[in-house]
Amino acid sequence: MQPTLAIYGIKDRNRLKFPAFVHDHNICLMHNGKILQYLQLERYTRRKYDNRLDLYLEELVENGSLKLPDKFDMVSVNSFIGNAFISESGRIRCESPALPQLSVGLEPASAWYQYSDWEGKSINAYNCPHELAHIASCLPFFGEFRENSLLVSFDGGSSLGNFLGVSFYKREIEPAGIRLG
Repeated sequence: MQPTLAIYGIKDRNRLKFPAFVHDHNICLMHNGKILQYLQLERYTRRKYDNRLDLYLEELVENGSLKLPDKFDMVSVNSFIGNAFISESGRIRCESPALPQLSVGLEPASAWYQYSDWEGKSINAYNCPHELAHIASCLPFFGEFRENSLLVSFDGGSSLGNFLGVSFYKREIEPAGIRLG
């Protein structure tokens, strides 16, 4: 398994209001369940609730604040704003089609990392539903989910719904109340 670059940075609809809808942009590089690097954009820019990761991600890579390995997977978290993260010049992208229904797992996406040392290399990319990302964000604080747990996320502005209820059963996340298999 190779490292994963996780991006929470969907571009906001309105840059005039601060923040408008999307806030707290972050990036995290993980490998085998361990965090290798984590960066909250507001700590870098010194601007509270900074929602402009698309303007800074390339700078973070180029100045060494984010040290990416030779090979990595990419995951972007969606929102009701959209399913694509695209850096300012478009050299770093993670895009997936609009989901017709709420998913409880990672959805395939397309990604590009267009730097000279990466020409022609493919990246495994995924889109993580906003609601599922809220549930997963509990892991560092509470540890592994307990068997047969009901996991609920409630958010006033998620991707396709305001809440998600899933169960953790046999080390898998599945729709609550439905046993698959």
